[in-house]
Amino acid sequence: MQSGFNFFSVIARGAILLFVIAGAIVGQMFLSKAKSKLPGLILPALAFVFSIIMALNVPVPYPANFGAAMTVLLALILSNIQTGILLAIYFAVRAKRKRRRGEERMKLQELE
Repeated sequence: MQSGFNFFSVIARGAILLFVIAGAIVGQMFLSKAKSKLPGLILPALAFVFSIIMALNVPVPYPANFGAAMTVLLALILSNIQTGILLAIYFAVRAKRKRRRGEERMKLQELE
């Protein structure tokens, strides 16, 4: 008889999830390092669109009440956590790039 809980299945799914998260973080860092600002905003935009879709898929009873509105708001906030993390990576990488560029300019001015 086969049970619904399989330890190796859980481990495999967890490993796949970790690889996806690590890939998204590495990809965001790579895209944020581009000269143009636009590539670094692709993953946060996709995450935001995904969060809107998730919030719109929350079932709401017909006479909507305060609890239903809070449920949709909570779904929107929780699904935007990944958007916030990706934007934090984007701004951190861009700030580091801007600081490094400023240091290079100062070095060039010192040489002149």
